[in-house]
Amino acid sequence: MHKRTSLKGHIVMYAALILLFLVMVSFWMVSGLFARYTSSSIGTDDARVASFVVHAVEIDGKDMSMDLGDSEPIAIYALQVQNKSEVAVRCDVSITFNDALLAGVGITLSDDITADASDLVFTIPSDRMSASIENIVDLSVSAAVNKYILFTPSAATYTALGEEATYSSSNEMTIGVTFEQID
Repeated sequence: MHKRTSLKGHIVMYAALILLFLVMVSFWMVSGLFARYTSSSIGTDDARVASFVVHAVEIDGKDMSMDLGDSEPIAIYALQVQNKSEVAVRCDVSITFNDALLAGVGITLSDDITADASDLVFTIPSDRMSASIENIVDLSVSAAVNKYILFTPSAATYTALGEEATYSSSNEMTIGVTFEQID
């Protein structure tokens, strides 16, 4: 009887060793399977850089004096905006005046130096200390656009000041262009 008990103990020990061996083999097989799906990489990263060129220059050489018998622009500024960044952008233009803009003078943004109905009109608040226009153009990467800012008196100004009068005003201004990424 004693021999039988010891044989049962050996069978349990062999079964435990076989199970341990099978567990170890299965860990080895599974770890080899999952190892195929891991990866490592070494590299560099870069950032998108925003770079813009903006030029605003007076092109007609006139002061902002207005002959009321003439409906031509009293001042013209060339505005060149160039996108040198790696992203497409949308542009907004704002103008801030040191003194209030003369009543009756409108500001438009044009593709050429003549005022016409297709020009974009600046929004001028009641205090006439600033003007703004949104979404003047969408610029793709490395694109440039030339626009003209026209200061033009309205017909109401002619009536208010008289047909033969000349009115002169000087004002300093700051032209700002803001950019918003669109892609």
